[in-house]
Amino acid sequence: MPFQLYHIVANDWMATGNFGSFLCKFTAYIEGVTVVASILTLLFIAIDRYAVICEIGFANVIHNRGSAKMIILSVWCVSLCVPSPNLVFQKLDKRVNVKSVDGVFIMDGFKFICAEFFPNEYGSRIYTAVTYTCFYLLPVLIMAFSYGRIGHRLWIHHPIGDVEENPRHHERNIKQKKRVIKMLIMLFLSFAALWLPFFTFHFYREFVINENESFRIKSAILKLIGYANSCVNPVIYTFLNKAFQNEFKRLFCKNRVFVTSANGKTEVVRITKM
Repeated sequence: MPFQLYHIVANDWMATGNFGSFLCKFTAYIEGVTVVASILTLLFIAIDRYAVICEIGFANVIHNRGSAKMIILSVWCVSLCVPSPNLVFQKLDKRVNVKSVDGVFIMDGFKFICAEFFPNEYGSRIYTAVTYTCFYLLPVLIMAFSYGRIGHRLWIHHPIGDVEENPRHHERNIKQKKRVIKMLIMLFLSFAALWLPFFTFHFYREFVINENESFRIKSAILKLIGYANSCVNPVIYTFLNKAFQNEFKRLFCKNRVFVTSANGKTEVVRITKM
């Protein structure tokens, strides 16, 4: 991302020649790797939660070191392969730099633009359509199904609480499950909403309009919005997960002990040295 921001601010690539060409290809490739890896990680987290709550047999199959290593390896293999066209088609383009002097446009040397140059528009459109489908549309559908089934299992399939249990425990059980369902909904909505502008813009640009000078600026802004999804998730966990809150407090408040009482409230006990 820093390289792309420099490209936008300076309106010129940072280096020329073989090194500049290498940076152009490599930075675009690494950005693609991080995007795919981030999305696949969130997808497999959703599938894992679905398996644990809704498909115990499947969860037992995937919850071992061998399966975990295979999943991690698969995520990184796909993440490294999908953006590989950038290593071939991402190139430096030498263009005339034009500036305005007293209302007159004059030539002011040359500038270099780092961009994708597919051999034909069909290859570019196919690549865009595949990435949009496989790394946004399908993940959204799978995550919606997974979190929807989890919510159904917690809320409807198994009644919330037991009518014969202690009323206080029953009320605490209801609050806990409501909190979990809210967290799942927010995790899904944050992913769908924050990545939608980036993928939709690239799809629209590929099939409706031609790329122009403002494309790089818009793409960078929308990519930053998508990256924000990884920043939002910890915030969601913090505000809606009591266990996470308590562990966070224990970590940063070493002189205090947090005790959860029977009514579900967390009490703070200060430890003093004698």
